[in-house]
Amino acid sequence: MARIPGSYLIFIVCLGLLGACNTRKYLMPGQLYYNKSEVKVFGKDSTKVPISIKTELDGLLISKQRGVILGSRVGVWMYEQRKRHKPILGFIYKQFAKPPLYFDYNKVSQVSRLLENRMGNHGYFGTRAEFDTVRHRNGVDVKYRVYPTVPYRVKNITLDVSTETVIDSLVREASGKTLLKPGQRYNLARMRKERTRITEYVRNRGYFFFNDNDILFLADSTVGHRQVDLTLTLKKDIQAHDTLIYHTDTARVYFVHHEPPDSLKELHLHSSVKKDVRFFSKRKKTTRLKVIYPAIYMKPDSLYRYSNYQRTIRHLSGLGVFKFVDLRENANDSTRIIQPDIFLTPGNPKSVQVELGGSTNSEGYAGPELSLAYNHQNLFRGAEHFTFQLKGGFLKEFGESSDFDRIYWLGVNANLNIPRFIRWIGKPPETKNFIPLTKIGVSVQRYDFSSILTLDYINTTFGYQWQKTSNYINRFDPIFISYQRSPNSDSILIDLKKQFPLLGQSIENQLIIGSSYKGTFYSSLDVQETNRIYDAFTIDVSGNILYGLFRITDPSRDVDKEPYKVLGLDFSQYLRFTNDFRYYLRTSKRSNIATRLLLGLGVPWGNSKSLPFIMQYFIGGPNDLRGFRTRTVGPGSYQPPDSTATTFFGQGGDIKLEGNIEYRFPIAGIFKGAVFVDAGNIWLANNDPDRPGGKFSADKFYKEIAVSSGAGLRLDFKVVVIRLDWGIPLRKPYLPEGKRWVIDKIDIGSSSWRSKNIIFNFSLGYPF
Repeated sequence: MARIPGSYLIFIVCLGLLGACNTRKYLMPGQLYYNKSEVKVFGKDSTKVPISIKTELDGLLISKQRGVILGSRVGVWMYEQRKRHKPILGFIYKQFAKPPLYFDYNKVSQVSRLLENRMGNHGYFGTRAEFDTVRHRNGVDVKYRVYPTVPYRVKNITLDVSTETVIDSLVREASGKTLLKPGQRYNLARMRKERTRITEYVRNRGYFFFNDNDILFLADSTVGHRQVDLTLTLKKDIQAHDTLIYHTDTARVYFVHHEPPDSLKELHLHSSVKKDVRFFSKRKKTTRLKVIYPAIYMKPDSLYRYSNYQRTIRHLSGLGVFKFVDLRENANDSTRIIQPDIFLTPGNPKSVQVELGGSTNSEGYAGPELSLAYNHQNLFRGAEHFTFQLKGGFLKEFGESSDFDRIYWLGVNANLNIPRFIRWIGKPPETKNFIPLTKIGVSVQRYDFSSILTLDYINTTFGYQWQKTSNYINRFDPIFISYQRSPNSDSILIDLKKQFPLLGQSIENQLIIGSSYKGTFYSSLDVQETNRIYDAFTIDVSGNILYGLFRITDPSRDVDKEPYKVLGLDFSQYLRFTNDFRYYLRTSKRSNIATRLLLGLGVPWGNSKSLPFIMQYFIGGPNDLRGFRTRTVGPGSYQPPDSTATTFFGQGGDIKLEGNIEYRFPIAGIFKGAVFVDAGNIWLANNDPDRPGGKFSADKFYKEIAVSSGAGLRLDFKVVVIRLDWGIPLRKPYLPEGKRWVIDKIDIGSSSWRSKNIIFNFSLGYPF
């Protein structure tokens, strides 16, 4: 008798269960389920609609029925079963049960009108929206069609405001930096934003009750074909108190749990805290008043400013120690005084987290990870955020295995973030709108490489992080210390260097004492934006001060033969610049093109002839050249004679040039796809006789660019993205000139070619 394999049996059982989930019996006569809807915009040339508007139209559609598996409404079936008191395991019900959505012609028709209205808000007046329904057994799909018109554009912008009152003058001043320009497409959202901007400008000068409704835009569409004139003016019947100036009274801060505010007692203030804020609490205060006071910008007898209200809310919330922050502004019309009452509800500052997950690194290793972390949001009652973390894991190399194909690691990290500048030399940067951080970190990690080699890493940092604007983050570490050592005996290390020449300095004891700065720019944090830019610029400097001191005390030493030492170790001296630029272009609601250009330059000098291993650049692997094995490309046209050498330590360089382009698109559900092209290489700043062809040369570097291409699958679980990429080399820089392009050598049908050239990459998250 033939046997059915277990996998096929499970598949047949699942199909049977899905078939049993018949939901048609729950429908009333004439009733149908709603499945999903889609919208297609038929615009081209002069009526072409931007992607951002198409994405906005998608957001107006009725959400599709959830809980559908392979076309079967499993979630609805579970919901109906539970409603009829039939047993469904609780946790399964919570995860999968979904209430049914029914087809409603009126709602579907209403969406059609919403689509037309939204197009009008963007200047496409007269746009027509239609829809068809497609029935699938007991469900209905809705397909909308939008036929846009030629959009209206702004011809002239006129300011119709007198100069009779102070408010008139303020509105005229604010209009000088208008967001509206002639030639722009008519855009209701931009006009509302302009109105809000002017309102905030006026409110920041004491006019507490002035609001958006006091400003009007008049539109005249008779001035030309598909053109409109806009006139900004003030409402004629503005209420009297909208034109009155208000001042701020002494802010009252209430630390509340569940007590009514009138039961709280006023706290005695230390002499170091000014008396222009009053604090009330019934219990022992959990956060020092000296820390809270600077976060309150609303001071007594000062002109009311809406920006101070915003800053106060932002800073108090940003301290991270309060569960709720509620700021109420009570106006007294007779005295024209605003009384700020701030209600702060302390949160629980302590937490313990245990996480079992997975981790990957840029070298192409992946594996399980266990983490135990203790967090305290208010360690010294000054909103200091302390984290102590114990982590450990196992990493396995994917693809072709090397001698170091397994890594066991264990680490301890301690980090303290203090919400203010500590020990800043001179005047600290201005950070009115954002809370600055002083960051202190210590980490100790041990790596065991296949029981062959053990390395310890000790890192300490002291630095600052601050922002002046919402889209630029500064990070400055005036000092960081990095120390690498191996507990293996000298004889073992010597044998390893002989066996694996590429290891070189990467397993030697190393000491780095330096400083670093990183500036990160985001054009927008909204992933739905049509165009987004990310740019991170990093400068690392090491050893210069130490080198200068040693040159004073021992100027005659020849550092090429005998470098200066600290604690018996050669210290590193170098300058290192890295710029990572990324541009994202959204092509539809769920697809986009991502690009990256990375430039890196390291200059060793003085006490060092090369960059320390952990500061070198590498290329090849899951996050850059995905058609080459990890860290196997470069430097330049060099190829190590032993192609089986370890890929973890790989081939490093002082200069890096890399470019990537990737098209990302949806497939179905959590499954997303990508096609990509990667190009780049690394080079040496100085000649190395052991690595011929590795030195950078301006007249031939472009001939040594490696190129790869491929496709990938992503499983997007929202909280984590599992990435699977398959890449192939298109250009190999280590081949003789004239033979480096290998596109004509591609032979998918050959198993030998596939095993040598198709590189599988597994990682978590997107490569850029």
